[in-house]
Amino acid sequence: MAEKEALRQAWKQKQRMVDPFYYKEQDVLIGERLKRVLLPFDTVGIYISQPEECDTRVVIDWLWDKRKRVFVPRIKGVDLEFVEICSWEQVQAGAYGILEPVAESKTGVKIEVQVVPLVAFDRAGHRLGHGKGYYDRYLRDYPGLIIGLGYDEQEVAEVPFDLWDVKLKQLITARGQRVF
Repeated sequence: MAEKEALRQAWKQKQRMVDPFYYKEQDVLIGERLKRVLLPFDTVGIYISQPEECDTRVVIDWLWDKRKRVFVPRIKGVDLEFVEICSWEQVQAGAYGILEPVAESKTGVKIEVQVVPLVAFDRAGHRLGHGKGYYDRYLRDYPGLIIGLGYDEQEVAEVPFDLWDVKLKQLITARGQRVF
C-alpha cells in the first residue's frame, strides 16, 4: 500500500510542474480517440473528470449528441453505483466534491463499456486508482469493456497489483490506444 501511495504522490508532484495547457492539448487528442472507440456502444459508464484527470466532459456532451445513454458513478457507502444522466443539471457535488447524479439509479440496465480514471498505469494493463477501491469493487464482476484514460506521463514500469485489482481491457492516451 505504501508503494501505491508513493506513486500517487509522485504523480501529483509531476502534475504541478507542468503547464496546465499541455494537459488541455492532451485531453483533446484523448477525447477524439475515445469517441471513435465509443461510437458503436449505446450505453456508456463514464466518470465525470476532476481537474487532475483526463477530461471527460466534452466526450459526455458528444455522447448525448449521439443519443447514447450516459451513466455516471455515485458513491454509495463503500461502493459505486452508476446512474443515467441526460444533462449537467442532473449532477451536483457529492462525496469528495466529485460531481454525482442526483436521480435514483435504475436497475437492470446493461452498461456495455466503462471508462475509468487512473493515477498510473503500466504496459500490462494494471491501473492505479485514487486509493479507495471503488472501481475495483464495482468492476470485479463486470463483463463489459473497461477503458482507462491516461496521460502518457502516467505510465510507470510496474503498478503494484493486488488480487482484488481489476485490469484494464483498453487504455487510451494521446499517443494511441492499447488493448490488453
